[in-house]
Amino acid sequence: MISIKGRRPHDRTSRNSDLSARPDGVPDDPANDETERARRARKGNPYLVSKQAAAYLGVSASYLGQLRGKGTGPNYRRHAKSYLYHIDDLIAWSNAQSREPKR
Repeated sequence: MISIKGRRPHDRTSRNSDLSARPDGVPDDPANDETERARRARKGNPYLVSKQAAAYLGVSASYLGQLRGKGTGPNYRRHAKSYLYHIDDLIAWSNAQSREPKR
């Protein structure tokens, strides 16, 4: 039989299975990757780009942009075309969002 792209006909692995899985067997998740990058950034550079900050807060990047536009989101700095969030500003904003449960 003719092989396609070096695969033999009995090789039934999907192309997606070749996409890197973590060593612990958990498949890669973009949100986990962004959160991990945010965690590493905190050790070095305390500033996160919008996508990392959104992952850190558990919201989407577009929602973070909406909050920024309304002026109700965390403090940010604008450098060229990038919006940067300091990790301490994200924590402070998140803590300020907590509310007491209604009884």
